[in-house]
Amino acid sequence: DASSPLPLLVDDAAKASLLPALDVVSLHVLNHGVLPAVAAAAGERAKLRDALLRRMDERLLGLLRVPRLSSADFEQRTSAIGPAAALPAAAARCAVVLRLLIEASGSTLPPPEECTVDMARHSELRRSLRVRPLLGRRERECSTRRWAVLDVDTAADGLKQVRLRVAGDAEDFTADLQEEAVALLLPPRTQLPTRVLSLFAHLEAPRVFEKLLRRDFPGLAPPP
Repeated sequence: DASSPLPLLVDDAAKASLLPALDVVSLHVLNHGVLPAVAAAAGERAKLRDALLRRMDERLLGLLRVPRLSSADFEQRTSAIGPAAALPAAAARCAVVLRLLIEASGSTLPPPEECTVDMARHSELRRSLRVRPLLGRRERECSTRRWAVLDVDTAADGLKQVRLRVAGDAEDFTADLQEEAVALLLPPRTQLPTRVLSLFAHLEAPRVFEKLLRRDFPGLAPPP
């Protein structure tokens, strides 16, 4: 029925923030493929069961033609309005926070030995999501204003390249930046490391940033 909400497997955290503007319903079944794998310390039976459920879900999703948010049918674009003003000092502090975030969260990504962050401020950021015609439904597009947009490039040995675009001041972009970092870098259902995330609010305040870094993470040197 083309008038009912579109069933969707949400397997792309970067696109998920725009879903509330669309008439979709997220699957809470057949979703073992997007859930965290069983712990390494789990028994052999639990690991075999998890692998079997993932294979079964994968086949059923294909047979039922359930759309996936990660597919090309859902095209996300980000528009940056205004010239880019580079923020190299804040970018160096952001690299420290990203490393702490990965180390504190139990992420499957190895902590980055060297992580390059390119950070710039624009006058405005907008993110849009275009949904191609699916299951008898017409093409749709939604757009929203964002205050921070984070793009990450990962490799087998960890986080490599990060591009961060912000708009406004720290009080404007901090919440969006925290959301983006959590969605892109942390495993689902992870307990949030709030002391690490709070550092994002002080990327442009070196004195406060270094004070909190020394207080909460005494073994870590502040960026030069």
